[in-house]
This record gives sequence, C-alpha cells and structure tokens, in this order.
Amino acid sequence: ADGQNLCPKCDSPDNPVLRVSGKVVSYSNNVTILNGGCVPVNENYVSYNVNIFPNPATSTLNFSSDYEKGKLSVLILNAQGQEVRKFAFSGSRSINVSDLPSGIYFVKVLGDTMKTHKIVIQ
Repeated sequence: ADGQNLCPKCDSPDNPVLRVSGKVVSYSNNVTILNGGCVPVNENYVSYNVNIFPNPATSTLNFSSDYEKGKLSVLILNAQGQEVRKFAFSGSRSINVSDLPSGIYFVKVLGDTMKTHKIVIQ
C-alpha cells in the first residue's frame, strides 16, 4: 500500500500479533499451531468404542470394547502421571481397583488410535 499503517493498534498488548509462516494457526486465548500440508490418511484405520464403568468406581472397573483387530493396550495413570496399572484385553475385562487410593485417574486405551478417559475411584 501507500505506507499507511493498516493496523493502528496491532502493537497494543490487548491485540497481540502472531506472525507464523507455513503453518495453520487457530487463535483464541490459547494458540494452537498445526503443521501445514496434507494430513496422512491411514487406510487401515478402524473406529472403535471403549466403555469403562462404573465411574466412579469403588472396587471393580469394567472395560468393554467393539475393537475387532486384536487386543487393546490399557494404561492407567494417577493424577501425578504415574503408571498404576498396565494390561491388554479384547472384548471385555474387569480389574480390581480396591487397592488404589481415592482420586482421579486417566485411562489411556491404545488400538489404532489412543483414547483417553478420566475416571474417579472412591
């Protein structure tokens, strides 16, 4: 243009400027930057469901899934990120959690993709 400032308040702390090259940017109060380019497609990807119940649990935690490509790997982490259980299952499985302290836990289930669930043990 003609040398005029097209964004007179761009340098204001209330209107921060983020300059990014070759990336896709989404902005809210947090900034998420995704790698540009094509997203690879896994042609062998199979969608599956995992049910974990009851939630909250007291003594037993049940797992069921419709995953048909073998076993799912399960990792249970406490709120500090420490591993408290690790196992694999197909179809359904129950585990004893009565020895775990009450609190919030995260269950990571890995098949073709990783799914994370939040559970409460009382």
